[in-house]
Amino acid sequence: MHDEAAYLFVRGFFRSLGCSARLGEDYRSAFEQGKSAVTEKKRRVRTRDAGSDEVPYFTLSNPEDPPLPNCHSFAAGVPVMFMAEPREDYA
Repeated sequence: MHDEAAYLFVRGFFRSLGCSARLGEDYRSAFEQGKSAVTEKKRRVRTRDAGSDEVPYFTLSNPEDPPLPNCHSFAAGVPVMFMAEPREDYA
């Protein structure tokens, strides 16, 4: 199954994590970078006045919720970070 939003998130997360050296704080930062990678992808849509506008391709929202009015973005889900600190038994 192809999941472009997940791919963008993982790529942003690991790129950020690969550039860091501190684990606890860096997981949080990498998580934020992963979310940003998803929302930074843009696409062009037509406007009512026959022009065009650039909008986010994805929005971080639940795909099961009704879409927002006039929202041209696709729901990519809501990322949740469960643990930012490494467990002691893995250190």
